Amino acid sequence: MMKKIIMAICIFFALTANAFADLKQDYTKKIVSGEIDPTEISFEQFKEMNKSSGVDLKKEYTNKIVSGEIDPTEISFEQYKQMNTSSGVDLKKEYTNKIVSGEIDPTEISFEQFKATFGENPSVQNSNPSKPKAADESVDNSNQNEISTADDGEDFEGDEIGAWVEKFENDYDVSMGMADNGRTFYSGKATVNVGPLDPAYPKELTIAYEKALLDLQANVIMETYGNMSSDRITDFFEDDSTNAREFPPAKVKEEVKKGKLERVLDKVLDLTEKKLDSALEEEGVNKDEINKMSVTQKKQLFKDNFTKNMTKKAFGNMSGLVPVKTTIVKSKEYNAIQVGVIAVISEKTIQFAKDISKSRPTNIKGTPKRIRDVLPKSPKGYLDEFGLRYIYDKKGRPMLLSYGRWSVVQNSKDPSRAMRKLQSAQNKAKMFAEAAIGEFINSNISVLDKADIDSISEEVATSTTEFQDGKSLGSKESSDSVKESLDVAFKKIQAKSNFKLRGTSGIKKWKVKDENGLTHVGVVVAWTYDKLENADNFAKGVHKKDSKIAAEREKKQAVTKTRESRVVNDINDF
Repeated sequence: MMKKIIMAICIFFALTANAFADLKQDYTKKIVSGEIDPTEISFEQFKEMNKSSGVDLKKEYTNKIVSGEIDPTEISFEQYKQMNTSSGVDLKKEYTNKIVSGEIDPTEISFEQFKATFGENPSVQNSNPSKPKAADESVDNSNQNEISTADDGEDFEGDEIGAWVEKFENDYDVSMGMADNGRTFYSGKATVNVGPLDPAYPKELTIAYEKALLDLQANVIMETYGNMSSDRITDFFEDDSTNAREFPPAKVKEEVKKGKLERVLDKVLDLTEKKLDSALEEEGVNKDEINKMSVTQKKQLFKDNFTKNMTKKAFGNMSGLVPVKTTIVKSKEYNAIQVGVIAVISEKTIQFAKDISKSRPTNIKGTPKRIRDVLPKSPKGYLDEFGLRYIYDKKGRPMLLSYGRWSVVQNSKDPSRAMRKLQSAQNKAKMFAEAAIGEFINSNISVLDKADIDSISEEVATSTTEFQDGKSLGSKESSDSVKESLDVAFKKIQAKSNFKLRGTSGIKKWKVKDENGLTHVGVVVAWTYDKLENADNFAKGVHKKDSKIAAEREKKQAVTKTRESRVVNDINDF
């Protein structure tokens, strides 16, 4: 104990001296920077102002060592300071108090979890919503309104997608499903059915994205057009009679007669019972078994069942929905890969969708961007991109970029067959991209969501009487109790779209192997007013030279010069 006291005194003087020097240096810096006027605030006053954040903690730490509450060989002052930074109180003591008062169960919440909840900056790993940069890249946090096109899976704990969505809401000061300044954000998620080493993973990843987007669309339609019905049923019965477990003999005789009648009918149907019996004997069935029969009786003794059926239905039209951010994360708890999507719908995007559907000019304008500046810089960057992107062309008019992807599972040794497989995968990827544009323009969505919940508690008595050649061999009685909870869910979502391909063009094809060596194939399709004008002129048999040259130049830039996947929109685009 004496050793601890001496150690505490030494630590106290060392920390106090350091604290005094640090405060003096901090005081001087604040005078130089102009934050403090020395004619108004003396050093003594400055010390008093900073007392609670510096010296007091050190004194408290020393006192706890002396009293034996803290072992300095186990908890350093830095650890103690971290424990107490957020509230200026002893979190360890508070944790103990909450256990004593019954507010916290220590078998469910450890001190580390408590500290993470009430301590300083518990789990925020990256305040920048865009994809984490490589070691040699600089991170620009200057514009907090910027929205990234994709996120390569920040490592959130617990509900990873839920935490990711919450972080987005905090970063951009929005709430999912709540309209603000004419725009509303929504989120959706889905689980990939296979692991990242499975050859089918690239395809299943695309399917999971489609499911996540469909989940998001279903939420929008349900909130807008949905209606719900539910019913509850309670079914109770109890037989508390003195003869509750008795089975009347008359009932057995009735069952025997019934059995005989059935045997007669069986004889008629099978020609004769002798022929049937003979056939059974030939098959090795014991003769005694042929003439044996049993009668089973059941009697309900008790029943207390509850059922609740809930059904939600919705059908509606949607247009102008734009995915703005995606993520792929691995769930720590379930060890499964999930895809998350955040999308926005606004007055601007809805109007643009209407203008596209009618192939007419739009009054919507925004900040111009070049296609080549939006596309990923490296081939690996395309692995982060899913679905639709909404940007503005060089004239400030809205345009759409759509990323479709698929995969080639097995490479053929035959070169021509391998090429056909690649072409087939690229064709499917292009169709995914084109379908995303069509769904932006117009989608008819129907949703059916059902949940059936049952609580079953029953007791049934059973009596089985055996007969041999019509004579009773005795009865066996038993009682079965059943207690079950049934939870059944059914959900069906259907989305249909139909649109003209005029205005679309494939501007990029790519093929990349991921970190596990699996091949992903993709196509980028754009919808632009330049392309729409060219297609209209072509259909009329008129070719404008300048628009043709511009379209060719844009194609060459998109194919031959790619850019790193980074910011596509700021929040004012919508």
